[in-house]
Amino acid sequence: MNRQQPWWIALLLGTAVVAVYHHVVRFELLLWDDKVNILDNEWLQPVRAESFSAIWTQPYAQLYIPVSYTVFAVEAWLATEASGSTGAATLDSTVFHIGNLALHVGCVWLVFGILRSLTRHDAAAGFGAALFALHPLQVESVSWVTETKGLLCALFGLAALWLSLRLLEPAVERRAQWWRLAGATLCLVLALLSKPLAAAVPLMLLVLGVVRYRTPWPRLVGVFGLMAGVVLVYTVFTMRLQPAQDIPTLAPLWARPLVALDALAFYVWKLVWPVELVPDYGRTPVRALESGWLWWTWTIPVVLVVALTWLPGRRTWATAALLFCAGVAPALGLVPFAFQNYSTVGDRYAYLAMLGPALAVAALFADRPSRWLAAVLTALLVACAVSSHWQAANWWDDVTLYRHTIAVNPDSSMAHNNLGMALSALGQDQEALEHLEIAVSLAPTDRAAAVPETNRGIALANLGRVEAAIEAFQAAIQLDPDGRSAYLNLGRMLLQQQRWQEADPCFREMLRIDAGDGIAYWGLASAAQGLGDELVAAENYRRALRIRPGWPEVANNLAALHLNEQSPLYDLGEAVRLAEIACEQTGYENSQLLGTLLDAYRQSERWQDAIRVAERLRELAIAAGAGDAVEQLEAIISEVEARGE
Repeated sequence: MNRQQPWWIALLLGTAVVAVYHHVVRFELLLWDDKVNILDNEWLQPVRAESFSAIWTQPYAQLYIPVSYTVFAVEAWLATEASGSTGAATLDSTVFHIGNLALHVGCVWLVFGILRSLTRHDAAAGFGAALFALHPLQVESVSWVTETKGLLCALFGLAALWLSLRLLEPAVERRAQWWRLAGATLCLVLALLSKPLAAAVPLMLLVLGVVRYRTPWPRLVGVFGLMAGVVLVYTVFTMRLQPAQDIPTLAPLWARPLVALDALAFYVWKLVWPVELVPDYGRTPVRALESGWLWWTWTIPVVLVVALTWLPGRRTWATAALLFCAGVAPALGLVPFAFQNYSTVGDRYAYLAMLGPALAVAALFADRPSRWLAAVLTALLVACAVSSHWQAANWWDDVTLYRHTIAVNPDSSMAHNNLGMALSALGQDQEALEHLEIAVSLAPTDRAAAVPETNRGIALANLGRVEAAIEAFQAAIQLDPDGRSAYLNLGRMLLQQQRWQEADPCFREMLRIDAGDGIAYWGLASAAQGLGDELVAAENYRRALRIRPGWPEVANNLAALHLNEQSPLYDLGEAVRLAEIACEQTGYENSQLLGTLLDAYRQSERWQDAIRVAERLRELAIAAGAGDAVEQLEAIISEVEARGE
C-alpha cells in the first residue's frame, strides 16, 4: 500500500474544484426548473416554520424529495437575508451556487475516500477523484441550482457506498460492523429523499461485492437485500404519496434494452469527447427508432465490455465499467421517465456514475505508477479543468444557456421555449414570440406544446395584444385541459380586463386540478370582490391564507375589506392585524401595503403608529423621486401630529 498524506491531496482536490468553478457563484437562477423549485415555490415565499412541515408531509411538483426541499428552504432563507428582501424573485442566487459548489467538493472527497479503500494508493485515488471532480460531464450538476437535488443524492449515496465497503470485504467479521450498516442504510434513505436516482446505489454496491470483492454470497445477499428493500419501500411509499404522473410510453418494451444501450453509447462518447454539452440533446426513444441509429449504437457498449474482459486486470476494468452502467441504470429508459419526452440522456444522470471512470483512472495508476503516467494524467486533468471552466460559462443566465443549446440542438423545443420566456422577461417580446412559436411546433406532445403556447400568450399580453393572448391561453387549455398555468394566466388576464364572471371558472378549474391551490382561492376572491360579493371574497382570501400564511397581497386585500365602514366585514382590529402581517412579510418596503396600514392606524386613532408609517412612506417616496407623493405625505404627517396632540 502506498500511503502518503491524504489530507493534502484532499485539500488540493477542493482547491481545484473552487479554481475551476469559482465563477458559478455569480450565475443567475434559471427559468428551467429553478423557477418552479425556488422562485415560484410557495413554501419559500417566505420560508417559515410551516414550510418545513409542508416539505416533509406532502410532495411538491409531483415529487416527494423532502431532503432537497429542506436544503432549498435553508438556502432561500439565507439568500433572503443576504439580499435584504423577502421577495422570492430577488433571492441572492450566490447562496444557492455556493451550496452546489460545497456539495460537489463533499462528493469529491467521498470519492477520494472510496478510491483509497479500493486501491490502497493515495496518489492513485487522488488522480481518480480529480477526474470525478473536473470532467466536463459534471458541469451541469455543479452549475444548475436545481441539481442541488442530484448533488445531495450523490453525496448521501457515496456516503452509503463508503460505509458499506468494509462490509463487503470477505475477511472482515460482520460483528461490530452493525453501525456501518446502520449508517449506510440511513445515508441511502437520505439519498432517496433527495432524488429517486439513488436507486442506483444498491446496484453499484452489488457490482463492488460481486466483481471487486467477491464477497461471500450470504453476506452480500444480506447487505444488498437490505439496500434493495429500502429502495422498494421508498418506491411503494412515494407511489402512494405522489400524484400519478402521466408518462407516455415512448418505446415499446422490446426496444427499451436497445434504447438503454444507445444511451450508454452516448455517455461513452461524451466521456471521451466532452464537447457541445447542453441540457437537451433531443435523443428521445422515438427519434432513435426513426433515425435507425438504434440498430448499431447498441454494439458500442457491448464491444467495449467484451474488450475489457481481455485486458490484464480485467476484474478492475469490469468493476469500473459496471459501476458506470449501474450508476446511470435508473435513467437509461428501461423504465420510462418524464424527461424522455425531450431526451433519454442528460449529463446530470451521469454524475454519480462517474465513480466508475474515476476508479478506472485510479486503478491504472495504482497498477503502473510512474512519472510519465502521472504527467499524462495531469495533462488530461488540466484539459478537463479548462474545458469545464469554459463550458460552465454557458450556464451564466437563461439567454446564454439556451442560445448555446439551440446552436447545438436546433430542434430543442425546451430551449426555444425557455429562451422565449427569458427574452420576454427582458422586454424583447417580438423575438420571444418567434422562439415560442417554434417551440410549439417542435413540442413532442400536445401536453408539452401547451407550455410554450401559454408563454406565447404571456408575450402577446406584454405587447398589448389582449385578445390574441386570451386566444393563446385558450388554445393551451385545449392542448392540455389539466394545465394549471394556462388557467392561471387566462384568469389573471380576465381579472385585469375586469371580466369577473369569465375569470371565475378559470380559478375553479385550478381547484379541480389541485384542491389546495392557494392562488386559485386568491383568484376566486378577486373575481368575487370585483362582482361586489365581499363576503365570498373574504372567505376565499381566508382560505388562501390558511394554505399560505402571511401572504402579503392577500393579507392586504383582506385588511382593505375590513376597513370598509359600509361593509358587514368592518373590523378595525382585524384590519390592523392583517395589514401589519402584510408589511412585516415585505420588510416595510411596499408602499401600497404601507398605505393600507396607514389607513388602518388612522381609523383606529393610533396616531404615533400612523406617524411612523407615514414617515416610512415618505422615505420611500423620496428614494423614488416622487415629489408629489412626498408633499402629500408631509401633509398627512402634519394632520396626524395635530390629531395626536
